[in-house]
Amino acid sequence: MTTIQKGKTNNVGTKFWEICDDAQAVITEFNHNRFPHILSGVEVYFMDLDFDPRLCENVQVAADVDEEIRVATPGAGIESTAEEMLRDYVMRALLHALDKQGSSRTKYLGQLRDKMIAVRSNAVSKGSKVTVAILTANGIA
Repeated sequence: MTTIQKGKTNNVGTKFWEICDDAQAVITEFNHNRFPHILSGVEVYFMDLDFDPRLCENVQVAADVDEEIRVATPGAGIESTAEEMLRDYVMRALLHALDKQGSSRTKYLGQLRDKMIAVRSNAVSKGSKVTVAILTANGIA
């Protein structure tokens, strides 16, 4: 599983934007043309998929990722290993959604939300936190 980091975007006036830490130090850069919906100064999660050592290839708005995790997580919570697995899955799904447009994209994002609801329902029915076993049973592995 690829490490997911968090930072804030910074528009530097070119198509390559920076992602900075809390001290404003540059962590990485990304091609903003690939992620035009992301605004400057927004918190993002990012994964470097090692396609290009200079750039981060998966950048997602933290609020979008956190919302999907929230939908999947019942009041009992989520195990830390399961959270890492689920966050990785959501990040990759949101990246894949960028390749879709219109009703195809809407349908795909609806299916992602349905899967998050299924995870939550499964955990609630078992009276437990979200676990790796629950994620695996729901096709998230």
